[in-house]
Amino acid sequence: MSVTFPNLYISRNKVVNRRNLTKMHYHDEHELYYLLSGNTKYFIKDEIFSLSKGDFIFIPKNTLHKTDSDECLNNERILISINDSLITPELEPVLEDLSNKKLIGISEYKLAPLEDILFKIEAEYMSNNNHKFIMINTYIIQLMTLLSRYARNPKTKISPTDKLMTDIAVYISKNFSNKITLEGLCEEFNVSKSYLSRQFKSSCGIGINEYLTGIRISAAEKLLANKKYSITDIALKCGYNDSNYFAAVFKKYKGVTPLKFSKEIDKNR
Repeated sequence: MSVTFPNLYISRNKVVNRRNLTKMHYHDEHELYYLLSGNTKYFIKDEIFSLSKGDFIFIPKNTLHKTDSDECLNNERILISINDSLITPELEPVLEDLSNKKLIGISEYKLAPLEDILFKIEAEYMSNNNHKFIMINTYIIQLMTLLSRYARNPKTKISPTDKLMTDIAVYISKNFSNKITLEGLCEEFNVSKSYLSRQFKSSCGIGINEYLTGIRISAAEKLLANKKYSITDIALKCGYNDSNYFAAVFKKYKGVTPLKFSKEIDKNR
């Protein structure tokens, strides 16, 4: 599994009579997801969100996330990638607002103009118009601002089982630097191993070990970029007692060793 995916400027995907599965991943850009039809479930870091037609969800950059349409085999969505270069000081409060909300419900009578902006972005992206990216960026700024203005608290539905699985995900994300085992989690939350393994993957769309590793590698990236710690220190801070094993896991996920990853950050600065 690679925890970083390339992100298109805008894309549309339609699912017909099948589950739409993605791996847990994150991007260097912010992501805005709009569900045109159907239902789906979104897992963001340690939260589960249930989306219905007309819902938006905002995923801040470098945040682990995954979508899984296990609740609906037929849906359609639009994704927009938002680079930090678009975020002016005036837009930062809007970005913060959307990042905090994540799931954004919109009243039905206010939805049409927002969909219209989405379709204009899509049309510009597919066109050969001069200066099309200036127009796209203008539309994205307008869309983000209106989403922040129009957002209402969506009626989220989360089952008791999903609530338990998010509690476990929160626990893992807060304690990833410590030793975490399936047995320890079962004892902490008073559940059986078979139930926890099965239900965590069903609710979150990802296995516990895969989730724990994704959290740890994401944290390691940030520490490597920080330049304050040695690779041995970073391994320990991310729950790995063996720096060689940490390096092997990091390379499996990122395609490069921690040392090479750190050097590439220096080149790009």
